[in-house]
Amino acid sequence: MKRLTLSLTLCSLLTVAGAAAQDVCSFSGVLPDNSYDGSTAYIINADTHEKIDSTVIKDKAFAFQTEVKTTLPVVLAINNDSALNFILEPGTLTMQNDGSVTGAPLNNLNEEIAATVEGYIQEHSKAVQALQTSGAPKEEITAEVERLNEATTAKFKKYLTQAYSDNRGNVLSYSILKMMYGMLDLSKPELDAMVAEACDFTKNSRVVGELMEMAEKMERTSAGKMFTDFSVTMSNGKTVKLSDYVGKGDYVLLDFFASWCGPCMREMPTIKRIYEKYKGKGLTVVGLAVWDKPADTKACVEQKALPWTIIDNAQKEPAEIYGVTGIPHLILFGPDGKIVFRGLRGAKLEAEIDKLMAK
Repeated sequence: MKRLTLSLTLCSLLTVAGAAAQDVCSFSGVLPDNSYDGSTAYIINADTHEKIDSTVIKDKAFAFQTEVKTTLPVVLAINNDSALNFILEPGTLTMQNDGSVTGAPLNNLNEEIAATVEGYIQEHSKAVQALQTSGAPKEEITAEVERLNEATTAKFKKYLTQAYSDNRGNVLSYSILKMMYGMLDLSKPELDAMVAEACDFTKNSRVVGELMEMAEKMERTSAGKMFTDFSVTMSNGKTVKLSDYVGKGDYVLLDFFASWCGPCMREMPTIKRIYEKYKGKGLTVVGLAVWDKPADTKACVEQKALPWTIIDNAQKEPAEIYGVTGIPHLILFGPDGKIVFRGLRGAKLEAEIDKLMAK
């Protein structure tokens, strides 16, 4: 959740003309300085991006008294720049120093969920940092980080699955489902089952429709399916296709990555080991730079001394074709062009490739 650092004031519950008091969301805050004075703050539908209400910031302060026709996830935006997410619901809402929004049931619960998730992230980050400074052998650190990753993912899945179950009948299901899909690589059957239980807003939302489409693309490009081709015009002007590499008689390991992606960089040592073991022996490694500036990709390749083929400037289309929403994401294609597996990382990735190459 992206938040402004705010110091906030309570606002009184005011009645919008023609609306009952219980159907009004009163919401106010005070910004850290006067730099936004005269700017317009908007409440925007998080799914459709429609503007619902607006107010002008004066003396660092803003205040809304917004009729609630229906409870829904919204975004507070200033000058059309998103500031934070919250739930438009009847009541008096206030924002704390950290930008959280509290004061009504769904917002209180939304912040509780966000705080729990952030706690898991911080706990995981501290544990990884402690390992990296422990002085233990690199192989041991790598193995333990993988174990921590799996444990944290399991913790996320258990907590968010329960949170979704508890809130499937209200609009919190919308934000929880988005979070789960982005963090946990939900399969299409899992997503179908969850959407079937959701409230009408979530079930019919644009974003969940897009998630369903991405899940369908991932299913169409799952293990056992023939590869789907794509082309990329690289920064040097050369156009390359996936079919230039895949289906040519070798296994091909395709790495969706970006220079700015920390987990991608942490995966590079594993990919390097695989490359060094099997280059020229029936396996080709191809790095596909998505959502990245070509200059940044080039600098990353040089800094990390990546010796395998790199396709830069891929941007978003290949990721959309393969239903990739998070990176790194690795796909192994067989000699015949069929997908062998996807989504493995670290020791599991290396072990599976070792088994295949030993045959």
